[in-house]
Amino acid sequence: MTAETADLALAADVQRRGTLLLGLAEDQWFDRKSSRLGARQLGEVLVGFANADGGIVVVGLGDGRVEGINTAGAESLSGWQQAAMDFTMPAVPCEIQLVECTNHHGDADRLLAVRGLVTADGGVTVAAALLFAPTPQRWLPQADVRVVRYRGRERRSGRHQQIDFDTRFDGPLPRQISAAREAVSGLVPSRRALGSAGRFEDMPIIPADAWLEGLVNAVVHRSYSYAGDHIRVEIFDDRIEVSSPGRFPGLSDPADPREVMRFARNPRIARVCAELRFGQELGEGIRRMFDEMRGAGLADPAYAQTSTSVQLTLSSFTVNVELEQQLMPRQQQVLSLLRAHDGLSTGDLVDASGWSRPVVLGDLNRLRDLGLVEWLGRSRNDPWAFWRVRNPLD
Repeated sequence: MTAETADLALAADVQRRGTLLLGLAEDQWFDRKSSRLGARQLGEVLVGFANADGGIVVVGLGDGRVEGINTAGAESLSGWQQAAMDFTMPAVPCEIQLVECTNHHGDADRLLAVRGLVTADGGVTVAAALLFAPTPQRWLPQADVRVVRYRGRERRSGRHQQIDFDTRFDGPLPRQISAAREAVSGLVPSRRALGSAGRFEDMPIIPADAWLEGLVNAVVHRSYSYAGDHIRVEIFDDRIEVSSPGRFPGLSDPADPREVMRFARNPRIARVCAELRFGQELGEGIRRMFDEMRGAGLADPAYAQTSTSVQLTLSSFTVNVELEQQLMPRQQQVLSLLRAHDGLSTGDLVDASGWSRPVVLGDLNRLRDLGLVEWLGRSRNDPWAFWRVRNPLD
C-alpha cells in the first residue's frame, strides 16, 4: 500500500470516500484513528511518520465505520490542528485538511444545509467552497493570504527592496489560517523585555494573540467579491501590518474599533470558523487585540480605511499606558495612526480617519499639550509640515 492509494480514496466522491478509506490496509504510509484520539496521541503518530518516509493519517474512522469529527467538539479539532506544534519537537511539518465525508448516518448534506452552505437547488455556496473545497482558488483566485517579511522598517522598491520571505498560502480557509499562522510565528522579530518571571528575556515584538486575531479577522471578514486583491501580512522590524480587501462591514466606524458593530460580512464563514475555534465575533476579536497590546505595554492597534481596503497596524512602540488610557477613543486612534505611518500631515489624518479637519486639529492640539505628539514645519502655511509622535527621550 502506498500513500498514492490513500490519495485516490480521499479524491473519491463524498459517498464512496469513507468506504474506500475503511477498506485500505494500514501500514507505514497510512493509518486511521477514531475521533476519540487525543492531540498528544496524534502527535506521536506524526512523529512516527516523520521518522520513516511520511504518510497519511485519517481521524474520524473507528470501529469499522465512518464516525466523522462533528461530534468530537471544537476543542478536539483545535487540538488536532495544533498537535504538530504542541506535541512534536522539533515541529513535524505536515498539512492538515478537513475532508467532507458521508458518515454511517449519511448526513453530510444535512450538516452543510443547517449551516446555510447549500443552495436551494442542492449546490454548494461560495462560503462552502471557501471553507471546504481543496482548491477554492480555482473559482476565486484572489482568496489567499500572502505573508511578506521585510528587513528594516520600510518597503522600498526596485533594487532597494529588502524582502526575506514572500509566500502565498491557498487552499480552504482553515488551512490558510493554520499555514499563515505557522509562517508568521517564525518570522516575527524579537525584543528584550521584562518577562513575567521578573527577568529580561527575548519575546516577540508583537504578542502572538494580537497578530493572530488580526489575521483571523482578515480571513473571516474580508470582501471575497474584490477581484485581484488578497490578504497581506507584512512583517517589519518594528511592526506588523495586515491589509484586507473591503471596508469595515455594515455601518461600522473605525473611529473606535473596539466599539465596532458585531456585523459579519460573511456570517456563515464566521460561524464555521468560530466552531473550529479560529475566531469569534468581529468586535470581540478587536477588543482582544487592544487588551493584548496594552497588556504588553505597546501602542493600541491602528486601523485605517481606503476606498477598497482596511489596514491594521500593530506597532512595537512602547507607551505610557496609564496616560493614554485617559485619552478619548478618537484621540487614541489619532495617536495610533501617527505611530503606524511615522508622521502624517493634518490632511492625511483627515483622509485616514474620516473626521472633519477641526475635530482632528482639536485632538492633535490636545495630544501636543500632553507632550505626546509634535508638529514640524517652517511656518503655519508650510505645505510639507507634518505631525509625528514625540520621542520621550527628546
